Amino acid sequence: MPELNLSYAGRLLSERERFDAFLNGSKDEEKDYLYLSMVRNLYLSFEEIGIADDVNIIKFFFSFLKDSILFFFTSPKLSTLEDIVILNVYFKYDNELSKRLQFPLTEIKLEKNVWTKNFTLIKEYSTFLKLTLKLLLNGTLKRAYVIKCIIPLLRSILIYNKLSLKGVRKIITQRDRYPEETALILKAKKEGVKTLRIEPYPSMGAYNRDSIICDYYFYPNEITAGFFKAYPGNSSVKFIKGGFPYWDFLSEIKHAPILLNDRKIISYWTQYGQEMGIFGNKGPQFYIDEILSVGGDDYYLYIKVHPLDDPDNYSKYKDMKNVRVLRHGEVENGHIMSISEFSFSINSFSSFESKHVNQNVFFINYDPQLARDFDYSLVDKYIDVITDRKMLAAFLTGSRTPKDSSKFIEYFNPSFPHSIDQLKKVVNEI
Repeated sequence: MPELNLSYAGRLLSERERFDAFLNGSKDEEKDYLYLSMVRNLYLSFEEIGIADDVNIIKFFFSFLKDSILFFFTSPKLSTLEDIVILNVYFKYDNELSKRLQFPLTEIKLEKNVWTKNFTLIKEYSTFLKLTLKLLLNGTLKRAYVIKCIIPLLRSILIYNKLSLKGVRKIITQRDRYPEETALILKAKKEGVKTLRIEPYPSMGAYNRDSIICDYYFYPNEITAGFFKAYPGNSSVKFIKGGFPYWDFLSEIKHAPILLNDRKIISYWTQYGQEMGIFGNKGPQFYIDEILSVGGDDYYLYIKVHPLDDPDNYSKYKDMKNVRVLRHGEVENGHIMSISEFSFSINSFSSFESKHVNQNVFFINYDPQLARDFDYSLVDKYIDVITDRKMLAAFLTGSRTPKDSSKFIEYFNPSFPHSIDQLKKVVNEI
């Protein structure tokens, strides 16, 4: 089997096993285990996104010195201390959620303070140095990933030990996996503050069989819940059926396809990961070429580039009269969904969103059995998966009818478009 088809999920799970074996070796020291667990998911994320193994040692050294000084001369504060708060992870979405729920946003800020003799902090810094050495000397972990975890480890220890949650009873967050968020959630749980995680996007892969740090998980559908329930570490998490709160806005987008240069619009959503072997043998460019070949001059193609994808990967299309390559943020996704006659991707989350707006939404993968960390059989009853050129032509010409959007929504996002109402009810009840 070519290297391109090595199991992406397998590599992630293998790296997880290595880190967890290292982590479990610290269980005898409760605080060591607690602190190291705060950087676990950050370490694993470097493998997840295929980050290059490069570290600027000089830059790292000066950052290490700066953060070591800040450890003693700053105090972490929450920007808002109220009864119920929403942790600001992605402002665009969390701010809208805050407006609709009428719960304030909060975020961690560092404030300067005059250092006094604080022997607890000195002790915690000594623990940090010990754990740093332990990470660096471990022969099974990837050195570049370890180095990138050291400063976040220090910041997490500072947050866990000095952050005040006075006045806060409940915290809502869309993410609890990265160090500062994990430190905040663990501190909240220690002080009896209830924490609830919501889901911003579909969690469909084997990698999502992992830990949830919060007390409660407001899950969108049984597929996603099943992945997390399969992880033994989540046995104490309280699962509450909910929805995708951030996706309620999709009900406000009306499907109103337009003609551009007398052509119907097709949108294609790219995604990162081809170099990691996620999609199989054929990548986005292959399917874009197929759509252009089968569709001919009857269509105008928007190629919407994923934020982590490189627009230069699509430079060969920039001079085509019936193609436009859209960089991240250039045009709102909702507008693209509204004006497109058809929408395609290999398995982009934007296709899940688009199916709420437009019935003519399709996954396209001629080798779905080679896809890594995505099981098409979980969704192919509700979203059409195009597996050959003949099938593509049948949908573009209208000789084949796509699967019903309402059945997809009923299965995949049953609370739509009232997930926010359901979330507010749950938050008030827990």
